[in-house]
Amino acid sequence: MGEAHSLAERYELLLDVSEILELNRDLNSLLGALCDLPASIGLFDYVNLLLYDAPTDTMTLFSQGDVGGGYARIDGLAPTEGPGQVVWARQRPFVCSGEEYRRHFLKIAALRRNQRVGLYCQMPLTTSQRRLGGVEFISSRPTTYDEDDLTFLRRVASVIAISVENALIGEMRQMEEERLRGERDHNHILVEVTNAVISKLKLEDLVDEVSRSIHRFFGVDFVSLDLVDPATATIKSRSVYFQKGLGPVWGSAQGPLGASPMAPLFETKAPRILARADLGALARGHDQMTLLTNAGFQVACGIPLLSAGHVLGVLTLASRERDKFTDYNIGLLGEVASRICIAVENALAYGEISRLKDQLSRENKQLAKERYYLEEEIRRTEDFGDIIGISPAIRGVLEQVELVADSDSTVLILGETGTGKELIARAIHMLSQRKKRTMIKVNCAAIPSALLESDLFGHEKGAFTGAIAQKSGRFELADRGTLFLDEVGDIPIDLQPKLLRALQEREIERVGGHQPIPVDVRMIAATNRDLTGMVEKRLFRGDLYYRLNVFPILIPPLRERREDIPLMADYFMRKTARKMNRAIEAFSAETMDMLLNLPWPGNVRELQNVIERAVILTKGPVLHLPATELRHHLAPSAALPSEDAVIPLRAAVLPSAASAPDPLPPPAGSSPNPGDLAGEAIERDQILRVLRETNGIVGGPRGAAAHLGMKRTTLLSRMRRLGISPKEVDHRA
Repeated sequence: MGEAHSLAERYELLLDVSEILELNRDLNSLLGALCDLPASIGLFDYVNLLLYDAPTDTMTLFSQGDVGGGYARIDGLAPTEGPGQVVWARQRPFVCSGEEYRRHFLKIAALRRNQRVGLYCQMPLTTSQRRLGGVEFISSRPTTYDEDDLTFLRRVASVIAISVENALIGEMRQMEEERLRGERDHNHILVEVTNAVISKLKLEDLVDEVSRSIHRFFGVDFVSLDLVDPATATIKSRSVYFQKGLGPVWGSAQGPLGASPMAPLFETKAPRILARADLGALARGHDQMTLLTNAGFQVACGIPLLSAGHVLGVLTLASRERDKFTDYNIGLLGEVASRICIAVENALAYGEISRLKDQLSRENKQLAKERYYLEEEIRRTEDFGDIIGISPAIRGVLEQVELVADSDSTVLILGETGTGKELIARAIHMLSQRKKRTMIKVNCAAIPSALLESDLFGHEKGAFTGAIAQKSGRFELADRGTLFLDEVGDIPIDLQPKLLRALQEREIERVGGHQPIPVDVRMIAATNRDLTGMVEKRLFRGDLYYRLNVFPILIPPLRERREDIPLMADYFMRKTARKMNRAIEAFSAETMDMLLNLPWPGNVRELQNVIERAVILTKGPVLHLPATELRHHLAPSAALPSEDAVIPLRAAVLPSAASAPDPLPPPAGSSPNPGDLAGEAIERDQILRVLRETNGIVGGPRGAAAHLGMKRTTLLSRMRRLGISPKEVDHRA
């Protein structure tokens, strides 16, 4: 083409071009600067860029328009299409005339219809770091380039390559900054929403915070939180409508799940967009959609609130801007919805906890009232409440209870069966300093001898067959409380030394153990047996008896406190009638007379059983119990037997002898009761008569015990007490 400039001028021109292009940090401004190159350099009329796009493996052509005009962008060209097969693949310049260009590259030439190609030159657009594409220098005149021209154009291409690389780096940096800025804004919104909603434990407060946050960050004017009530298959909605200049308007609604515009979300579990047309169609059957269409909203969006794959509800949003809910915004709103879902779960859990707490509080108050009532009842019943009587005999017993209760002394309660020994023991405990602790009861007669030691003192693991774990005994359970040993006379003789040691040393050893265990126990024992006689016969250890007999209390039998019978009978009658829902108010005179005149060998327990039977049999408000029924219950009757009749023992004087153990001997120094002597005489004659009839045989199905309706051991005990021997029957006949 010839030298348009001297060599020095070209270098100076190259420097100017480099400085100009360096000022343009983005591709658009760089393309604008390239438009001025043809006029500045003079070797070409057009300069075009071919930039390689690695992700798509294509070239993008930036083609200059009229001389000095802007650039048109053409995407999707193959890198090796046209001259690129030489320039891109081989990284060598390509130069040809306009005629050759049009002849060989017709398709490519068609893309440059506005450019008159007289001479075509493409240089590689390459830096030291990477290949960027190619740069085209096109002259509209049919001319040629010499070696100096090509060398200069190659240097111009190198300057352009550096500028393009810088521009692309700048654009990448800007894109990265925008991405980071977007992530920052994204995270800022999530943090703000999370902080706003996570602390709200009431649904009303939660909806308020959610709506305000979404309105502020997304410019959405309608927000509704729609939660499902699984129990009723309904949706409960609470919404906020932000009206410009008027402030938020709150609303609430409830309806069937199937009628909700967002019902499909519960199946798809994906966001749903409703355009203006959809809103209009739904408005006919849904008040919320009517509100949105009348207010000019153009689009609505439903975001499911997902919890472990289950749709808890829907976050419904609406906007007057058609393009408000872009993919990016929906994605961000989905993340916001996940935070809201956690807050909703917390609020629902808090509501349930509050409900249960209130319910528990109410129940606790009710239980406190019931407990107070029961404690009062227990206090009344256990502080003498069930010990009923006005007789001097029972008053004397209660005075003894009050005297000994406050001490820690061992008490021995003596009395016939059914006299209320356990009630006296409980009264002592409840009046003592140990009443806040437990009174542990052990019925020594009800526990097999082989198990009684383990029950009282506990055992270690492996102490005997079946001892698979360590067990605490009754002494340990009664620590700092009271231990009540009922039927203490039935404790085996070989176990009595260990019990004595526990009482004296206040320490025990478990079965199979060797470590002493200190115990602080107040001992109360009770029996209906003659311990003094048992000591004499070596059936009970004397030292243990003296240790138990620190403060004996003798409970009088019912026959010695007959003035208490009306009170106790009335108490048992009312208690039983109330339990059976019967309206009985009083006793008949005949029934009360019979109750007063019977000897009651079973004492208070027997009286209670008689009253219970009478309540069952009575049909009116007055308790009646015919003599025949009373005789049937007491077996035998109170009538005296005929001389030839063989009836159970104590038919006239001592009812229920079959179930009653021996009465205790009268206290020393007391005079015998004439009624008791007469009863013993009748009992002695009856036993002798039956023994004569059975030829002195006591046991067995044909023995005297079976005829008299009692156990063999009981009959032998009575015979010993009355001084009767089977061998003497013939002599006495």
